[in-house]
Amino acid sequence: MSKLSPKYVAGFIDGEGCIRIDKYKPAKRSTHYKLQVIVVNTNLEILLLLKEDFSGYIHKHTHKGHVAYYWSLYGEAATTFIKKVKPYLVIKRTQAELALEFQAKKTVGKPAPNRKLSKEELELRDAFYQRMKELNARKPVTTTKGHLSEMMV
Repeated sequence: MSKLSPKYVAGFIDGEGCIRIDKYKPAKRSTHYKLQVIVVNTNLEILLLLKEDFSGYIHKHTHKGHVAYYWSLYGEAATTFIKKVKPYLVIKRTQAELALEFQAKKTVGKPAPNRKLSKEELELRDAFYQRMKELNARKPVTTTKGHLSEMMV
C-alpha cells in the first residue's frame, strides 16, 4: 500500500524534482536519450518512501561536507510515475506532458551495439530533448489562475 498520496508527491516534485530527458553518447555507440525523474534532497526518509512506493534508485552525494541524496527513475518506470502524479502537477505539468509524449513517440528502444538509431529517430529524440531543456531552463515560474483553482478543490 502506498504511503504517499499522489497529490503530496506531485507537490514535492513541483518543488524539489526535475523531469528531464537525458542525452549521452557512449563510446562507439549511437547517442542515447532517456526519460528521467530526479529528486535531490537532504532528507533521506522522504526519498526512501518514494523508492518504496515507486521503485527507482537512491544515490548519496557529498559536496564540501554537505550530504544530499538523489532519487531517480528512468524510462518506463519514470513514465508510470509521471502518469500517477501528472493530474496534480502545477509547475512541472508541461514537462510531464512532454515526457509522456517523448516516451510514446519513440519508435524503438535504446540503441544496441549492432543497432543504431535512424537519422529520423535521432532528430525526433533530439527535438524532444531541446524542448525539455528549454522548459527546464531557470526562469520565473508562471501558472494560470484557472489551473490553480482546479488544484485547490
